[in-house]
Amino acid sequence: MATLAELLRLQGGAFVGYPQMPNKTVPQPQGGYAEGFLSSATGFPQQPNMSVLDPNQAAYLEGRQAGEPVNIAAMAVPLGIGVARNPQMLARAVSPLSRPQTFTEATVTAEGLPRTLANISGNPAAETLALERYRAAASPSLQDVTQRQGYWMGESNPVFVSEGSRSLSVGGNKPLLKEMAQTAENLEQAGATATRATALPFGDLSKGNAAFLTRNGKPLSDKDVVKLNQALSESTDAVLQHRKGGEGLIFKGGWNDQTSLEDIVKIAQKTIPDLKIKPALSSPKIDRTYYERPEYQSLGAVPREENRRGKLTQAFDEFLKKRGYRE
Repeated sequence: MATLAELLRLQGGAFVGYPQMPNKTVPQPQGGYAEGFLSSATGFPQQPNMSVLDPNQAAYLEGRQAGEPVNIAAMAVPLGIGVARNPQMLARAVSPLSRPQTFTEATVTAEGLPRTLANISGNPAAETLALERYRAAASPSLQDVTQRQGYWMGESNPVFVSEGSRSLSVGGNKPLLKEMAQTAENLEQAGATATRATALPFGDLSKGNAAFLTRNGKPLSDKDVVKLNQALSESTDAVLQHRKGGEGLIFKGGWNDQTSLEDIVKIAQKTIPDLKIKPALSSPKIDRTYYERPEYQSLGAVPREENRRGKLTQAFDEFLKKRGYRE
């Protein structure tokens, strides 16, 4: 991967020997620590073909081990009946074990700002530039990213997903929110979001307020995400995030949206019939936050002109303008 300095030294816009972006849809296990804990604590069987030798699966298996004492204790007392009727209780109890994910585009489409690297999905050179722009702007703790598919206002662009530290609530995770806001400010993003979600151990969609989506247990492709967003945006305010592991997370986006989660999922399943749905818990402020640019300062961010990485991003934007990627 070329560095920012190397990109700035490119002459005549020629990308000689430039590497292609890695495959963004390599299947990854969908189970994390919280899901492993829940499945073990409630007596559900372990996911098949899991190995402690695979680092991507180690968190799930660690959670399984931690949940075994809870399952044994539940069998010894009748209080488990209350939990069985309330899967949200157990999901809420273990939700702090899930790491929140931030979703950041390096494109600029907001009204009144120069359009930058807009509608570039499928353009390898532009996608690589978007990643370099993100790396120039992002706080150190948000540099470890996975590229996924974003979609906003009819445009498809890469989105860069990173994980933050665990906390009792995402809304109370001030260090994460400050770094998220500063990164978004440096990129001139109109909004910034951090989200975590915990799969319910049992129960249908009526028991949760969000849902995980996969293609029969496999990650969604970039084309899947665009197709689903196009269908959902026609009649709902639903939000669909393409998460680090490749699964989708869907939840209601607008306060005035009268469409139920069940109806939103029906639209998604009509669009892609082989979707697998897993009910989840992801509540506003507790598990997910969204802030608009005027609110960044209240989170501790400063204008990008006053931030070291912001100034670096400004220099990169001048390079993009010369190459025709910024108005």
